[in-house]
Amino acid sequence: IHDLARCTCDQCDGQLVKISEDVTEQLDVEPARFSVIRHVYPQYACRQCETLSAEPAIPSVIDSWLASPSILAWIVVSKYLDHLPLYRLESMAERNGVPLPRSTMSEWIGRLGVSLQPLYDRLVERLRQQTSLHADETPVQQLDPGKGKTRRAYLWAYRSNDLAGAAPIVVFDYQISRSGQHAAAFLTDWKGTLMVDDYAGYKALFREGVEEQACWAHARRKFYDLHKDLNHPVAAEALTRISRLYAIEAEARDLTIEERHRTLPCGRICSTGGGGV
Repeated sequence: IHDLARCTCDQCDGQLVKISEDVTEQLDVEPARFSVIRHVYPQYACRQCETLSAEPAIPSVIDSWLASPSILAWIVVSKYLDHLPLYRLESMAERNGVPLPRSTMSEWIGRLGVSLQPLYDRLVERLRQQTSLHADETPVQQLDPGKGKTRRAYLWAYRSNDLAGAAPIVVFDYQISRSGQHAAAFLTDWKGTLMVDDYAGYKALFREGVEEQACWAHARRKFYDLHKDLNHPVAAEALTRISRLYAIEAEARDLTIEERHRTLPCGRICSTGGGGV
């Protein structure tokens, strides 16, 4: 509050009375602030038998009392969501007078991964219980230890269907190649409908009984390229019908499965004009 230093008029020295106030707002930010949390556990001894008693130590996320849950979350989010390398986090901590070597942070991340492994395993188990999944793979650059160079690795992403009636499950499987054997290993003995692009790495799954569901976004690209390069009338018609499907999907996004079953047949006819897309 920015108030006057005195409550008298500058013109006549009369008493001022508040009649209103002007309010302005500014966006502000509080940078990462490091602090040390001290946990004190008083120790007690019995006067008669000398038995020692104390409150048990609070559980630690990883096997390191130096790292609080907050700083672990800051490191992981900064590195994997904001894509900040550990040496930059080390510099940020150093500017605040905190020695936090990247080697220490790397060790903490490894321990955190071990601690979270049961949660990951449970997510995979729940994911494999679904009858409809989405899958895709995206390249990432991986440092080759000792070589000072990067190589291409892949994050294989598997996601449950939005119609499952529960919170969506997303699981990432990190592999050093795009070989289809990774998808086959991850989905061993799984049977259901798998929505993917036309990448050949998934074909082995379809030969083993998994039902293929094509992605319209990838199919549309072929028609778009054909329309852009040759202005082909068939491609133009395909793009129009796919756009109608997208519009129907947008309208049905918040509907239940039963409501979609009532809506989609009509939508399919409307989008195709009685024929196939």
